[in-house]
Amino acid sequence: MDSSSLRISKFDGTNFHAWKFKMQMVLGERDLWEVVVSGEVKVEEGVTTLDQTAYKRKSRKAKAVICLAMEDSQLPFVRSVSGAFNAWGRSEDHFEKTSLANKLFLRRHFFTTMMEEGDDVLSHINKLKTLA
Repeated sequence: MDSSSLRISKFDGTNFHAWKFKMQMVLGERDLWEVVVSGEVKVEEGVTTLDQTAYKRKSRKAKAVICLAMEDSQLPFVRSVSGAFNAWGRSEDHFEKTSLANKLFLRRHFFTTMMEEGDDVLSHINKLKTLA
């Protein structure tokens, strides 16, 4: 698959879960997802400086992909962190709020969502799946 054809809409602060999934797919296709989830490479026996250099290069590339897929208004959240692991973690911490109040809000919104006039069933189901 041609990497240049993988264009996703920039994250604007809304619908983090959809953006996150798309970014996982893009980073996975470019063989960069491993550095996003693994953290920093540890200096251990058997880890050469060549391995560390390759890891750092991949981490810089992954951070660039993440940051370039964000609107300018969202960049302050990731601007000051080093590496893809920290940029991804900071984004999750900020936009994936799992507080009790947020859970209650989503639950209430889920149970009170009604199909709008003129909507088809499939779009309503997709809307509910997004909330779930």
